[in-house]
Amino acid sequence: MKIAIEELSKLSPGFLPKKMFEAIARIVVTPTFVVIPFMKTKNGTKVCLKRRDENASGDTNLLHPTGTIILATDNTLDDTYRRLVKDELSDINIISEPILCEIVFAEILRGKEIALLHYAEIDSASPEDLYDPKNLPSDVVKTDIERIESAYKKFQMNKSDIL
Repeated sequence: MKIAIEELSKLSPGFLPKKMFEAIARIVVTPTFVVIPFMKTKNGTKVCLKRRDENASGDTNLLHPTGTIILATDNTLDDTYRRLVKDELSDINIISEPILCEIVFAEILRGKEIALLHYAEIDSASPEDLYDPKNLPSDVVKTDIERIESAYKKFQMNKSDIL
């Protein structure tokens, strides 16, 4: 145990190597900042989902809403949001600030997390990233389905589904 503590004390706050992150995430609750983008179209509201890449911790190649770990190097949640937009949402045009719609405490593949779940409105995205939130495809990360549905309901309460 002493060796583990000594090795951990050598780490700098921020990004960790994948295996180290996965080991730590298994024994703590990870804080995440999630943004589910919605776009109103002439065919109704669409949700923008991305495919997890092969370097993701589990659930590789499945569709998911964008999110990121809140890092110790983030000074504010705005820092976290800007990093998320730069790293995962740079290819879409976000036209609203993220709206906090729910705080979710859940068991996910890597362990437990507390997610600050937001939605945002967008006005452009690649057509292959847009899905009907009322009829999600079967390859969405299972633990994200409820989150998408919840954010969609909150988005609908604040926006009319009519253009």
